[in-house]
Amino acid sequence: MNTTPPIINNFFASLYELWGLAHMGNFSQTMYNHGIYVQVGLLMLGISFFLVIFYYYLLNHPGFIRWFQWGIILLVNCLVNSVIAYVITSSQLYIQGYAATTLELTMFALINGLIWAPTFFFLFAFVRKIRLPFLRTAGVNTPF
Repeated sequence: MNTTPPIINNFFASLYELWGLAHMGNFSQTMYNHGIYVQVGLLMLGISFFLVIFYYYLLNHPGFIRWFQWGIILLVNCLVNSVIAYVITSSQLYIQGYAATTLELTMFALINGLIWAPTFFFLFAFVRKIRLPFLRTAGVNTPF
């Protein structure tokens, strides 16, 4: 049973279906009806936010100021979000009794991991440039 507010469900459904360009019929309808878009979307936002905080505030060291090190964290973000999207979607649809094809699951995982995870990672990375008084020195040894 889907108990998420419709506005949140519609937001994530629009993102993951690329505003209708990647609508996959029964797969998309089942994902929407059971709120799986929201589950995966919130996890993607949380993981992307955590990795930005991890890189900019926990790895804040002069040895981690190269762009390719930032790219490795971005790649980890993409891979983790793709795998999580695939696994969660597969298990949730199995519980609901829907037999999703590997193509449907892979396409959804790639949309999550290669489009939205890096997009929100970039967004969080730029938002973190806002200087807060209690974070004055955090993230000064980073490439972006």
